[in-house]
This record gives sequence, C-alpha cells and structure tokens, in this order.
Amino acid sequence: MSINVQPNPNKLLRIKDVVKLTSLGQSTINLWVTQGKFPKPLKPSPTIKLWREQDISNWLSSIDSDYGE
Repeated sequence: MSINVQPNPNKLLRIKDVVKLTSLGQSTINLWVTQGKFPKPLKPSPTIKLWREQDISNWLSSIDSDYGE
C-alpha cells in the first residue's frame, strides 16, 4: 500500500505520532533506531525525541520499494 500524502518538511512528530504512522511499537522503533534500521530522532532535550515527518515518509517509501509495492 503506497501513501500518497505530501509530508510537511518542517513538521516534527513525537513517538506516539510515529507509532500511529508506522504501526510499530515504541520499543521496536527505539531498537531499530539503535540498529540503524529506522531514522534517528532529533533530541532537543534528554527526555524529548522528535522525528521529521519527511524522514518517516521517506522511510515508509523505502519499505514500499523494498517489497515492490
């Protein structure tokens, strides 16, 4: 399934938003970030992680292309 929504390059997402967009669990996202399988978040403070919407959209597109969808 392809997603044809144009991401806002300036929009930042919290982990709960990333979970909703990807259907991945928080622990999976954190593990995959550590393993280099998922985009790294911005860390404006020690307790806040933010992802660029564009990075998540690009990652989802790469998953689609990897599986030929």
